[in-house]
Amino acid sequence: MSKMFNNMILFTCHQYIERSQKDKLSLSPIHHQLKASISAYMMLHRFTIAEAKVVTDLGEDERLKKITAVEVSYLIYVLELIKLFVETVPKAERPHLNISDKRLMHGKAHYFAFMLEMKRRDPEQYKKTKLLVDDSVLSAKHFFSFMEEHLKVAA
Repeated sequence: MSKMFNNMILFTCHQYIERSQKDKLSLSPIHHQLKASISAYMMLHRFTIAEAKVVTDLGEDERLKKITAVEVSYLIYVLELIKLFVETVPKAERPHLNISDKRLMHGKAHYFAFMLEMKRRDPEQYKKTKLLVDDSVLSAKHFFSFMEEHLKVAA
């Protein structure tokens, strides 16, 4: 994988965690760890001007606009995106975030107990939340695939 692909995935995760904080959502410990690790990484690995142009051009792609137009839970989206990142990118080809792969891949499990309790307590709210979670996971998968297709071998 390319440095540019890694940056795009990590920077997107960071941006979505920040949006969650601005929306006053409660972050899980894994979100806090991700934000801190990615922030440290970002200080040394910014996009070059040429890479920024590629990213800006990708932002104009109609497929990407359609992917990012879906309403998602930023917190779930980040967990799915990072899970895909760990599953797809060999450890030697991705930045060290000082968080174990096992912890990164199972971040979404933090919401499992909450969802089960909601299903028992408020079935209607559960259905709405479940749809949002499913849309978030699917959107993250589409975003990851799109970026992988366009940035996999980019400089």
